[in-house]
Amino acid sequence: MNAVKGLKSWLNLHKGEHAGAFYLLILAVFIALVPAWYGANKPGESLKLLSDSQTLAELRIRHQSILDSFYIKNKPKRVYLNKATTDDLQSMGISAENADRIYKKLQSGFRYSSLAELSVETGLDSNKLLKLVSRSSFKNNNFRRNENREIIELNSTDTAELIELPGIGSKTALRIIRFRDALGGFISVNQVLETRGTDSTALKKLLPGFKIDLSQVRKININSCSEEELAKHPYASVREAKLICAYRKQRGNISAEDLYLIKTLSPERLQKLIPYLSF
Repeated sequence: MNAVKGLKSWLNLHKGEHAGAFYLLILAVFIALVPAWYGANKPGESLKLLSDSQTLAELRIRHQSILDSFYIKNKPKRVYLNKATTDDLQSMGISAENADRIYKKLQSGFRYSSLAELSVETGLDSNKLLKLVSRSSFKNNNFRRNENREIIELNSTDTAELIELPGIGSKTALRIIRFRDALGGFISVNQVLETRGTDSTALKKLLPGFKIDLSQVRKININSCSEEELAKHPYASVREAKLICAYRKQRGNISAEDLYLIKTLSPERLQKLIPYLSF
């Protein structure tokens, strides 16, 4: 009691003021506790925060799903050639026409031996094909490579027949035919390797499947041809044609042996040219 009296005396408050101070204290405590109580008893706000968290998680999952779907849809598809469809081939960047031709070759039993061979066939860069073609397409290469096909006679064949061969596309076939026609025909299967702009490695593999009919070789009459006619031949330059015609003008009709007497002509060049000359 003495302590209470001492406190009242110290605060110097009368009885009415004590009651007011007490109620003010209670009010202050109530005001302080209301926000905490209100938040603890407001489930809607808590649920809203939870809902936002769930929505964010769902959005992340959906976003990842879209990314995965886009990657799967747009990533390069490795094609297994032996079971490829024309659509698969076109997806590699091959034209519809070439894709159809290659598909027919595969269906007939033909198989590619290497990526380089496929590159020559399609005209596509090997590095690009490496990302598009399954490596297993070239495994176990001891397969049938059109073993039953007939030997091709080079001096009478056409581009359509050449295109059917492994490693020969439409451009290569056309270059071979044009080179043959410029020569007047092949006298040896090895001359195919001289065709400009072709893959000699791929062509070498095909040499055993070629033959030559020498009766179809067209020759130039050296004693009646003009300089222009002779100079058009792949084995005779303009300079060489002028020298030969000038020598013929001096000597009259000449023979193969006479040509070797022209010291400014290379014997190696003459050896290639003479089979295409008649005397």
